[in-house]
Amino acid sequence: MVFIEWDKDHWTFNGEPDLWTFEDHFIPAEEAMADKSYNLQDQVAEFLEWKKAKEAAEGTVSEPDIDKEYLLQLEAAYETAKTASAFLLIAVEDLPGRVGASYSPKVVNFYKNRDAGLVLESQLSSLAASSHQSLALEEIHRNLGLEDK
Repeated sequence: MVFIEWDKDHWTFNGEPDLWTFEDHFIPAEEAMADKSYNLQDQVAEFLEWKKAKEAAEGTVSEPDIDKEYLLQLEAAYETAKTASAFLLIAVEDLPGRVGASYSPKVVNFYKNRDAGLVLESQLSSLAASSHQSLALEEIHRNLGLEDK
């Protein structure tokens, strides 16, 4: 896993949050820069020096604040839903005082016209089918001992 912190000062920032992602989403530097005349060892040493200085100045990189990110995403969804023709909200509440993991799903939807309702319902059906397939595949991988491969 690698932490992506977007350079908001030097690149066009599109509002994408800083996040953790899989390292294999990126092309290794050797392949990406194969046609350039960089000395890779010097580049790595320079990067490590930069990283060390940055961490000393700021402290180490930590996981993003999940509660803050949750509220930001909820606010963005609310802003979108305010002007939409239909919305769907699925919330999962923790049920305290129960043994093990206990949750209560809540589903709220509303549409202003029949066409928007049909699109909303078709998307819900598609999401449900996709989620069911993903869960089934995860369970099959777990049963076969392939979950971390």
